Amino acid sequence: MALLGRDQPEMAPEVAFSELEMQVQRAFAAGHRIRSPDTLAAATLVLARIGGHIHRPRGPPPGTRVMWRADASFAGMCIGYRLAMEPQQ
Repeated sequence: MALLGRDQPEMAPEVAFSELEMQVQRAFAAGHRIRSPDTLAAATLVLARIGGHIHRPRGPPPGTRVMWRADASFAGMCIGYRLAMEPQQ
């Protein structure tokens, strides 16, 4: 996914992420005052930020370890977001 974000940065993020995942990313971006992901490169960067990547203008791109941590955290975030949005019984 990170490599696809580098190779095709202007693609729509819905190519790699579901609607629920995009909602979670938008909520994370709003809560951390970063740009809402509108491209695949921006969505990959938001995911990397979830994994602990510190985005610096001259810094390296997110690596595999950061993306692995991001995937683990992101899965839990998506489950929690989905449970919070379900109507109460």
